[in-house]
Amino acid sequence: MPEILKNGPPKFDTEMWANIEAMKVGGQGTMGGSIQDVTEFITTLPEFPNVKNMCDLGGSHGFYTMALLDKNPQLRGTILDLPKVAELAKELISEMGYAERIDTIGADIKTDVSIGEGYDLVFASHVIYGWKGHLKDILKRINKAMVPGGVFVSNHLSMDEDECGPVSGTMVELMTRLMGYPTHHLSEDELKSALESSGFGDFTVRPAEEARQYRCLILAARKLKGGNRNV
Repeated sequence: MPEILKNGPPKFDTEMWANIEAMKVGGQGTMGGSIQDVTEFITTLPEFPNVKNMCDLGGSHGFYTMALLDKNPQLRGTILDLPKVAELAKELISEMGYAERIDTIGADIKTDVSIGEGYDLVFASHVIYGWKGHLKDILKRINKAMVPGGVFVSNHLSMDEDECGPVSGTMVELMTRLMGYPTHHLSEDELKSALESSGFGDFTVRPAEEARQYRCLILAARKLKGGNRNV
């Protein structure tokens, strides 16, 4: 820590995610409440019964997509992640029995041109932190890849505007920045502002629960068909 404080953090190593065991551990970790919360939130959106094509950004193990496919028999999924992660995801998807319904795209959303098209649901869980500084640009690209009226859903840790929160969240933020990653929290207002500037609106929000050790905000925003309709 003293060395990092004097000389700055190292370059963040994304290779840590390209490990099948790490992916499985991450997937198992989501089953302790996160998948249940996300699935309940998304399946109660009025658009969900008609959703046919979804993209899971930074989807890694694909467990969130699998859970949603179980709730909608017409739904097909695409896992978009870094090329090495996407290649490993194919193995895990096949092992879990979803090879016929889930495709993968290997790409870096911050630099690669294509992330696919025609999505009526785009989901991002604990990945938007890495878009800090590029948030509006990336959200505009996501918007372009979606059909009019499509739904973008984010599941991420959230702090108040003053960046104060529970001690657990503050410790996560400290470790994150020491590792060279930009942040591990975004506020609701910051995300909403970026979405509004990128052609989204008509929000549905499950606020972060303050009683929980880690405060996760789940937010849905629709691709606007025209105008600036926000609620």
